[in-house]
Amino acid sequence: MTPARDMFLAIVASCSGLLLHWFCFRHGEWDTAAPSLLFGYGMMTLASTCVLSGRAILVTAAFHLFGVWASMLLYRMFFHRLSDFPGPCAARLSNFYVTFLSAKKLRLYEETQRLHGKYGDYVRLGPSELSIADPRAVKALYSTASPVTKGPFYTLFQPRTPLFTIRDKRVHTERRKAWDRAFSASALNGYEPRVFKYTMQLIDAIDRRTGAPMNVQEWFTFYSFDVMGDLTFGKAFNMLAEGKLSPILGTIQNTLSTAFGYFGHLPWVFSVFKKVPIANGQYHGFWRWVTSQLDERCAKKPAQNDIFTWLVKAYQQGPMSTQNTLDLQGDTFLSIVAGSDPSATALTNVFFHLATNPCVARDLQKTIDRLPPGHYKSLVKLDLLEGLINETFRLHPPAPSGTQRVTPPEGMFIGETWIPGNVIVQVPLHTVYLDPRAFDRPIEFIPERWTTRPELIRDKSVFIPFNGGPYACAGKQLALMELRLVIAEVLRRYDLALAPSQTEEAFWAQQKDHYTLGPSPLWLRFTRRSDQV
Repeated sequence: MTPARDMFLAIVASCSGLLLHWFCFRHGEWDTAAPSLLFGYGMMTLASTCVLSGRAILVTAAFHLFGVWASMLLYRMFFHRLSDFPGPCAARLSNFYVTFLSAKKLRLYEETQRLHGKYGDYVRLGPSELSIADPRAVKALYSTASPVTKGPFYTLFQPRTPLFTIRDKRVHTERRKAWDRAFSASALNGYEPRVFKYTMQLIDAIDRRTGAPMNVQEWFTFYSFDVMGDLTFGKAFNMLAEGKLSPILGTIQNTLSTAFGYFGHLPWVFSVFKKVPIANGQYHGFWRWVTSQLDERCAKKPAQNDIFTWLVKAYQQGPMSTQNTLDLQGDTFLSIVAGSDPSATALTNVFFHLATNPCVARDLQKTIDRLPPGHYKSLVKLDLLEGLINETFRLHPPAPSGTQRVTPPEGMFIGETWIPGNVIVQVPLHTVYLDPRAFDRPIEFIPERWTTRPELIRDKSVFIPFNGGPYACAGKQLALMELRLVIAEVLRRYDLALAPSQTEEAFWAQQKDHYTLGPSPLWLRFTRRSDQV
């Protein structure tokens, strides 16, 4: 090849890359198309060997990619619609920056809080991503009237679409109907004896270990998985009985937690990962297990209604298409994993605060002692119990870094600040819940702020531990049932304290942000109450 021909190829390739970015990649979302793009580029390169030399292909590919990246970086740095918002320079250029922050310790909520302390309420976390710590943003983004939609994070499970990943509001409303029936008041009344059964199995496990250090985080995980196994498949996973985590569920828990923690802001990487043989073995193994469990559940009619009674009924009344089958598999994941992990984490956090605030535990014990055992409806009315649960959720929000939303094409105001259209926004709830504009004495554990001291809450509208608006958690009341029953039945029988090896500092330091808050190990020592009624 001549130098003139090299120059011609370089110019044409660079211009093609620039134009491709400016007229194509700059618009819309491309995360789920990443595997197809890589395949397409590979096929074009292979086809080019028929007409170009190896050197010419190398020159053309290099300058084409140079054109794409040069256009992309210049646009993101100087011309993007978020260019006026403050934030680290690296965040303007790539989502690898926020991914790096997350990957350092899997504590993105701390990194986000630090950035807001430096830059203010509005921080550009990525090229098209804005973190908003203004308390007014909670209502603006997460209320029923909000015009936003869900962000690209929710494409991670495609082609399956569990309920919580549905981005189309109309489709979500339709699919949500079966879930609402599954968690209606009458359905929950039917679940209560089964939840109580596993609560008593947990009590038996504690009773066998009184006086000795016990990692309650593990046992709360066993408990929540057993409950959801029964209420989803009509069978327990027997983790409480065996005292160990099911290998497949342990793999699921670790693999998905890591994937969410590392790739939550780079969904295109996860899209590629799912297509890579060997590397995707555990991912596809998980879905094979889900499919087998689902097939087994659909083949039998349980003696008692469970969550999937309603979901399978809705599925069977529909077209039963391939996509609907995939979506039912996604809902199986949602019920088992997403229905178990947050409950176990919440229980762990509640018992940490009970162990480190013995006055709260004693006051609650006195109140619970006056109630009949196993009488759930009386627990719902306990203000002190609700205050304990709410204050725990405030200091340990289930989604501490917030959940992604996308602004409408026409943009929107949050307070006096104009947010451009089609950008990713999220509210870091960990930061907002520790904001004096929302709560007085925000870093202190004060359950009474939810009962007898309401003046300590400046803006109650920011408190959405189960999300808000149309996307609020469908299983909220079941999760609260588990929390209330376990707290009441344990405190009715035992006093508790941190084990000698457990420190408060270690507990806080070991919390992880996997999109949802990951639990810390918590070693407690239980002793039977001498004053038990």
